[in-house]
Amino acid sequence: MGNDLAAIEGSLTLLLSLLSSALSWSEAQEVRDFVDVGEYGLALETLVDIVTEEEKSISAEALRLIIELADSMRC
Repeated sequence: MGNDLAAIEGSLTLLLSLLSSALSWSEAQEVRDFVDVGEYGLALETLVDIVTEEEKSISAEALRLIIELADSMRC
């Protein structure tokens, strides 16, 4: 389980990096704050909400990673 959480955290960090040009500093920080306290589901949900509500343009790679993360966190 620990390795799974480390992989999820790593993927969320990668995702933030991929989206660095699309997100404002405060948007990225809001997501990082959830990652820092281990709230990975809230981090991903917040990120998706920002992308959707702000109509951000994201790469196919970022979208693929979002889908993979959502699938891996599904219980």
